[in-house]
Amino acid sequence: MKKKCVVCGAQFEGYHNSKYCSGDCKSKRFGEKECPVCGAVFYPKSKGVKYCSQQCGSEAAAKTMKEKGIYEKKAREQTYLGYTTCNYCGKEFKIKDARHYKYCSIQCANKNKDHKTTSCKYCGEDIKYYFKKPDYCSRKCRRRDNPEECSYCGKEFVSWNGKLYCSEECKKQEYNKRKRESYESVDYKVEQTCVNCGSKYKCMKSVASHRKYCDECQLEVKEERRRDQRRRRRARLNNVKVDKFDSSEIFERDGWVCQLCGKPVDKELKYPHLMSATIDHVTPISKGGSHTKRNVQLAHFICNSIKSDKGTDQLRLFG
Repeated sequence: MKKKCVVCGAQFEGYHNSKYCSGDCKSKRFGEKECPVCGAVFYPKSKGVKYCSQQCGSEAAAKTMKEKGIYEKKAREQTYLGYTTCNYCGKEFKIKDARHYKYCSIQCANKNKDHKTTSCKYCGEDIKYYFKKPDYCSRKCRRRDNPEECSYCGKEFVSWNGKLYCSEECKKQEYNKRKRESYESVDYKVEQTCVNCGSKYKCMKSVASHRKYCDECQLEVKEERRRDQRRRRRARLNNVKVDKFDSSEIFERDGWVCQLCGKPVDKELKYPHLMSATIDHVTPISKGGSHTKRNVQLAHFICNSIKSDKGTDQLRLFG
């Protein structure tokens, strides 16, 4: 949009609210003025400016105040009652009023203060005091001489900033203890029987419908599931067929009898016991065997390890 400059009248491209073609024209928008103090010609930044600088403005104000007599200060008449001697440095100084002065300055007064001396109860360091007698030289000595007792283990320690525990470990143990007590105090648990070992255990009502195992058996089941996941992953990496099944299904199918040595497998033994139950591939995955129910069987851990990848091509007749 073409606009006309308000100051110089030149044509320029600008927005709908533009008035000046440049910064120089904008600074000259109030016209030229002559400073009444120094007589210099200048361009004011606003309408009410009369002087070219702050110094000229200050000189004009001082001149006006002097003409009005504001600057004429009357000499203050100071009366002195006499002389006295400083108790610290011995210097003579004038007394301004009727009060009794002992020192010529604050510095002399502070240096010559009458103080008493005592010793710290903890470290034995000398302490200077003027009014109330202190027991300790610092807060550190007070805390060290009066240790706190740990809220968890009962051990004495120096408490800083209101700490209740001697270490982070005690703090963590106390937190777990309170959490456990609050968990046990609330009556929202139900009693169930473990499917694996037959023992009684308590669990929350929200998970009672789909939980089958106690805490110990739950950990064992999770570990067995991880091993099954690793077997399936190894089979997928070898590009062989993979079926999803649970190890317990194979163990029940084979009647808890080792298919390599023919001896029974004890259910109570857990991995990595040498006689514990493991999944063995009839044809090893490394030789093209699949991870399916037809290609797996129950075996002792030691039997499976001895066999290694020396498998046969004979498949089981189970579906």
